[in-house]
Amino acid sequence: MDIGHAYTYIKDDPDWMKKLGIGAGLMLVGIFLFPVIFIIYGYQVEVTRRVMNGEKNPLPDWDFGTMFMEGLYLIIGRFVYGLPAILLICIGFGAFWGLSIGGAASGSEDLAAVLSGVGFLVYCIAFALFFLLMVMIAFVTPGLNIQFIRNNGELGSLFRFGEVIGIARDNIGNVLWIFLAALGANILIQLVSTLLSWTICIPFIVSLGGYVWIQIATGNLIGQMGSSYAARKGM
Repeated sequence: MDIGHAYTYIKDDPDWMKKLGIGAGLMLVGIFLFPVIFIIYGYQVEVTRRVMNGEKNPLPDWDFGTMFMEGLYLIIGRFVYGLPAILLICIGFGAFWGLSIGGAASGSEDLAAVLSGVGFLVYCIAFALFFLLMVMIAFVTPGLNIQFIRNNGELGSLFRFGEVIGIARDNIGNVLWIFLAALGANILIQLVSTLLSWTICIPFIVSLGGYVWIQIATGNLIGQMGSSYAARKGM
């Protein structure tokens, strides 16, 4: 994968500043109206689709309706994959508070201490498993995007778990590079925002635009991964 190209190619589009600015504006609106953020994820899908199809036009125009729906489908898919992690943390949290309250209601300090300790242990185990599952979900996410595009935006395709996990498993190295590149870009944006913290609005604008930039670059990298995967599989 060409990580450098993914993070710089947006400048090849003559309207890149306008398109990035629209994305930043959507991010701002999304702070108050969260579903608007779905459009950003839909835009990433279209970037990935163009790279996988070998299209030359660097950046798509904003199609709010289509991109909202595609972003919504991906969020639904990610939510379903994240359900086990959500259930785990709820169980851990419930066990901790339930045992703590039960111990306090027993009137025995010794029993209360034991039950609180057991509840805390259950919570720690649940949190550790939650963290592990969230990491696994992060690694599966690029596979979700590729599966979605390969199946023409069919929501049901996201729940063919074997296929999605297979894509992620066969591209584990590329997924790791995508994750590390996004992490590095986030650190860079935070550094720039900190250096400009003496201004009033610029750090905020940098953060909004930077997030959209990372989503576009990540979409490009996922597209590269999808193209490579299709070539290896003869698709």
